Amino acid sequence: MKRTLTTLAAVCLMVFAQTSAVAQGGPAPSPLQKMSQMVGLTEVNIEYSRPSLAGRDMYEKLTPVGERWRTGANLRTVLTFSKDVMLGGNEVKAGAYNLFTIPGKKEWTIILNNNTKETNAGKVNDDNNILSFKVTPTTTNDKVETFTINITDFDKKAMDNANIELAWENTSVKFPIKVKN
Repeated sequence: MKRTLTTLAAVCLMVFAQTSAVAQGGPAPSPLQKMSQMVGLTEVNIEYSRPSLAGRDMYEKLTPVGERWRTGANLRTVLTFSKDVMLGGNEVKAGAYNLFTIPGKKEWTIILNNNTKETNAGKVNDDNNILSFKVTPTTTNDKVETFTINITDFDKKAMDNANIELAWENTSVKFPIKVKN
């Protein structure tokens, strides 16, 4: 009960902080982004908060190198698939999942967790992880100021596979998504 109240209080504070910023005439420092993209015949929805560098170094100040990150700011990042997909070569059933990562300069770990009832950034129960796989980040020439998740690199013929890209500062992390039409 105490944990539930603590979680509820944390969520209320985050919502209040974002509402207060808007009410005071300023935008939220890490605005909420909702995107929907068709990959083949599957709708992919991504909901996350977008922190900005604001003069800080991504690896030194913002992403916890070697530690689990909620892959955004404020609330957890949620991926939703309308149909079954393959993500990083792993089967994923249709549904909603929290996206976590473990950032590193040479390797990132991608983690999907199926406990979307917990939305705050607090403790994560690894028993709810449905998959984990590693990808290699690349360095880009163009600097991305505000954290961005995109769906890129579509297969030009079938449009049934692409990459999900996490882009921030001069780092791009891509992992494949493939759908069955």
